[in-house]
Amino acid sequence: MVQAEYIRWLYYQQHLSIRAIAKKVGSARKTVRKIIALADARDYKYTKRLPRPCPVMGPVMPVIQAWLKEDENRPRKQRHTARRIYCRLKEEYGFKGSEESVRRAVRLLRQQAQVQPAYIPLSFALGEAAQCDWGEAQILLGADLIKVYLFVMRLCASRALFVRAYLHQNQEAFLEGHRLAFEFFGGVPKRVIYDNLKVAVKKVLEGTRREEQEGFSALRFHYVFSAEFCNVNQAHEKGQVENGVGFARRNFLVPVPQVSSLEELNAYLEQRCREYAQGYRVPDTVRTVAEVWEEEKKALLPLPEQPFACCRRLLVRSDRYSRVCFETNRYSVPTALAGKTLSLRAYVDRVEILNAGEVVAVHPRSYGRGQEILDPVHYLPELAKKPRAWKNARPLKAAKLSPVYEEALSQLKQKGGEGVKEFARIMELEPLFGRAVLTRALESALSSGVLSLAAVRECAAGLVRSQSEQAEPRVKLVAPAEPHRYDLLLGVRR
Repeated sequence: MVQAEYIRWLYYQQHLSIRAIAKKVGSARKTVRKIIALADARDYKYTKRLPRPCPVMGPVMPVIQAWLKEDENRPRKQRHTARRIYCRLKEEYGFKGSEESVRRAVRLLRQQAQVQPAYIPLSFALGEAAQCDWGEAQILLGADLIKVYLFVMRLCASRALFVRAYLHQNQEAFLEGHRLAFEFFGGVPKRVIYDNLKVAVKKVLEGTRREEQEGFSALRFHYVFSAEFCNVNQAHEKGQVENGVGFARRNFLVPVPQVSSLEELNAYLEQRCREYAQGYRVPDTVRTVAEVWEEEKKALLPLPEQPFACCRRLLVRSDRYSRVCFETNRYSVPTALAGKTLSLRAYVDRVEILNAGEVVAVHPRSYGRGQEILDPVHYLPELAKKPRAWKNARPLKAAKLSPVYEEALSQLKQKGGEGVKEFARIMELEPLFGRAVLTRALESALSSGVLSLAAVRECAAGLVRSQSEQAEPRVKLVAPAEPHRYDLLLGVRR
């Protein structure tokens, strides 16, 4: 720039000829003419006529380019670093240059090869779409640092956000997350955008076609929304929820929260989602998320009358020990169903087992491996027939009977095998009256010194009757008497 200014000064102030100026400054006459003709000094650009020689890096540049080209087809975590390229050049080519020169060359080549992608700004109508994804985070559950999976859904128009934590990223959690998200939003968007999640997509077909998982198809059938899947390895196509996952992790879970249960964490996350809606604005507007969300609720599809059964369904067969196997764990069923084919529904928190459409067993779901979840009530009919098995029965040992039950069993054992059978029949009353009522009935029978099946049954029935009477008072209001009606019966008119 200084030389260009000097050339123009010599021409316009000193009135030297172009030839004289070129000789004085050592530039070509063509360059001098170009500078004199410039209207704006900022248009002047100096370019090198010949590239600068690189005697050290020049011979190895084609080698570096070839290695970087090969890396495009290699796993991302097994590609060359600048340090590794420098070491290979030293070992294989006897390179004498510095590591910094190699780093500079690698950086330049990568910048030249990099293509900056272009994106299109999108706009969504109210109620038109939502985006859904999973994320990961860590929390303190009691004193243990554990990983949780965040189900995140975001409405595209209002930016309303829903976040829920699960211990496992399975299909049951995925389905339940949808149900709770739709209830939180107050309706169902017309379509939801996903990447190719295994819990939703069984197989990626040609183009945008997908073979969906059966449970996911049932969810869409129930809520009547359409699914749209991103191209493979193109997660940026649902950028709103991608940003939502990161936002929730940075703003809701920093510092790492310490909770006593997952229910406590999810209540906290829901509250933070509502606070976010009140405190943040929709991009490119002056309105808060909550304000636009209220309008979007009117455009969402209505929720069905019945919520979706968020479970995985499969057929199972009970073994001779009256157990069915699900994910390496065994759950008990009534002994009358041993050896039969049954239906199992796996929810996030429980397992239901059905026979001919009727629920015959409900257990808390175990996420361990090789666990046994046995309900002693299921084995009582057999224990009544086989009292000697009572002492070593694994369902009873695993159940850890309450002190009242233990006391009743201890007293009835004094009668021998008949006493054990009678206790088994008493426990069979639990499904009929409930554990709380049966416990009170046993306490009453023990305190009165009359412990028998008939006494416990009568006491439990009395407790149930008293509860129903308290719920529905027997005193009823009647209309006031009208004496003139009796005169009509006697034929007297007044």
